[in-house]
Amino acid sequence: MKRALLIIAAIAALYLVMSCAIVKPVTIDECISNFMSDVNNDHSSVYKNLSTSSVKYAQAVPAAYWDIVFPPGYSYALSGQSTAGSTVTASLSGGSLYPGSNIVFTMTQNLDKDYVISSITIASISYFN
Repeated sequence: MKRALLIIAAIAALYLVMSCAIVKPVTIDECISNFMSDVNNDHSSVYKNLSTSSVKYAQAVPAAYWDIVFPPGYSYALSGQSTAGSTVTASLSGGSLYPGSNIVFTMTQNLDKDYVISSITIASISYFN
């Protein structure tokens, strides 16, 4: 019986190690891409791209928050994206609200080593930090 339990424990440990090796962490580019997809398609999922340790996290979870920042009915896009360390800068377009405005994302890694957004500034206005 003890031997069977040891074998089961060894298999479970091996499975855990293998599953960690298979799942790749979210990169900075993937996180920004996921964020923009959610901005354009599903404001109720935007918060999944954000750092839970940010001050405004609870405020930014409801879709209604993002409805104000990115009003529905427009197609938002980034151009000229550049990354320096954990800072991503781009030009944001979408509707009359953001006609080529500068957007800056500050990124951080969570415990799973996934990159998430820790702050968002659009046209020098902080919307998330």
